[in-house]
Amino acid sequence: ASISNFTVDPDAIILDERDLYPYHVTYAGGLLWTRNNLAWEGAGAAYQRCEAMSGIFGRYYTWEEARTACPEGGRLPTDAEWTALDGEAAPGKDLPGLAGQVMGDIRFNGTKMWEYWREVPITDALNLSVMPVGYATVAGKDYTFDGLYKYAAFWTSDEAGGLGVCRYIYH
Repeated sequence: ASISNFTVDPDAIILDERDLYPYHVTYAGGLLWTRNNLAWEGAGAAYQRCEAMSGIFGRYYTWEEARTACPEGGRLPTDAEWTALDGEAAPGKDLPGLAGQVMGDIRFNGTKMWEYWREVPITDALNLSVMPVGYATVAGKDYTFDGLYKYAAFWTSDEAGGLGVCRYIYH
C-alpha cells in the first residue's frame, strides 16, 4: 500500500517518544499541526484491523482514546482553532472556505482520494494534506469502518453534552 502526492519536509518532523513514530508538522493559523493522522498503537484500531495501515491512514480512536493518543506536548485542537483556520465561521458552524485549503491531492495505490468537485478547488494552501480516510463506529471492541474516499473526521478537544465534538470534511 502506498500514498503518493503527500510531500514532506524532512526537517519538519516531531517524534512520538513512546514509539518513535515520526509526525510531519506544519504551521497553520499560528499553531503547529500534525499533517499525518495520529498513529499511536497504544489505543484505537488500524483500518480494517490491518496493523500495516496504521502508518498510512493513522488509527481510528474514540474521543477518549484520541485525547491520550497525542504525543507528549501535543493535544487535540479546539473547535475554535479549526474555525480560526477558515477565518469566516463561528465555532460549531460549517467552515465553507476551509475544505479545499486543507485537502491534499493525494492518491492511495494510484487512486485519487478526493473526488473532483468543481465548487471546492483542492489547493492544500494550509499544507495540512488532509486525506479522506473515513471514520469508525465503535460498539464494545468492534470497529466498523466507513467513508473511505468520502470523509475526513477529526476529534476536537471540545465537549458538548458529555460527548466529544468532531469536525468532518466531506463531499
